Amino acid sequence: MNKFIKVALVGAVLATLTACTGHI
Repeated sequence: MNKFIKVALVGAVLATLTACTGHI
C-alpha cells in the first residue's frame, strides 16, 4: 500500500510539472 501511495504521489507531481511546462 505504501508503495502504491508513493507511485501515485510521484505521478501527481509529474503530471503537475508536465501541465505547468505545457502551459508555458
